[in-house]
Amino acid sequence: MYLQKIKTIAIAAVLPLLFLSCSKGGGGGNNPPPPPAEENLSIGIDPDPGADFAKALGATYDFKLQIKSKMPAQGIEGTVTFRKESDNSVISSQNISGSTSPISITIPNIAFNEVGIVTIDVKSKSKPTNIASKTFKLHRK
Repeated sequence: MYLQKIKTIAIAAVLPLLFLSCSKGGGGGNNPPPPPAEENLSIGIDPDPGADFAKALGATYDFKLQIKSKMPAQGIEGTVTFRKESDNSVISSQNISGSTSPISITIPNIAFNEVGIVTIDVKSKSKPTNIASKTFKLHRK
């Protein structure tokens, strides 16, 4: 009889614990966390002329486009346009694309003593509303 009471008490104590451990709780599900939001694009150029003119020593000018923010997962795409400052006519335009930084760019057809404006427009391939632009003046001496 004493053994019977211990057995009943043990079952009564273990049974609620068993039910609690098997219940469906709110944690631990199989849903992965959402991916982090894409960082806003930030770009720069090397060499950076700052507020001064970039100076080409010949008919072409080479520089590197640097993605200063974290590179978007699918990379970037965009355009580089070189226009005459005097009448805004397009001298050259090229499409660019990449998934690593820096991206090498060459501006062709730079006339002697002609001042031009280079405009770089890039956007994320995975989030087209994520854009960045850079403009600088270019002069051949």
